[in-house]
Formats: sequence, structure tokens, C-alpha cells
Amino acid sequence: MCRKRCRNNHLVLVQTLHYDYGGKGICDLVIGKCRDLKAIDKLEGPVVVAGKCAVKEVGERLTQRLGKKHVYINNVYNNLAQT
Repeated sequence: MCRKRCRNNHLVLVQTLHYDYGGKGICDLVIGKCRDLKAIDKLEGPVVVAGKCAVKEVGERLTQRLGKKHVYINNVYNNLAQT
């Protein structure tokens, strides 16, 4: 994954949310590309799919399996507020 967009942006967001919510709550974050589909198929939700590469590769797959209620799609780069 690219450092500037997917990696660093979303890691900053995860850290911020962790502190804002006292470390409570659970979700999986799928970012980057070239992933192991067997691992993706084991996710139970909720799942955040962030960045164009991840959305293109697994966004629909996860949404079909888990439903829209359990999958948040963020198809935008460098917009922490939207994420």
C-alpha cells in the first residue's frame, strides 16, 4: 500500500478513534491491494474498506457477504473527516 495515502492516513485515524473512544469497539480495516481473499472471507464485520485499491478489490465482495450495515466503504484518499 502507498504510505502517504492508505497506510499513514488510516493509521492516524485508527489511533485518533482509539483515544477518542477509550479503546472500545472493534472493526477490521482493509487497506491497500493484493490481499489474501481467504483472510478477507474470514472477516465477520464490522469492516472499513478504505482507499480505491481495496474498494475495487474487495468492497463488493464484503458488502454482499456481510451486508451494507456491516461494511463501510471509503473510496476517498486523504480525507480523514470523511473516513
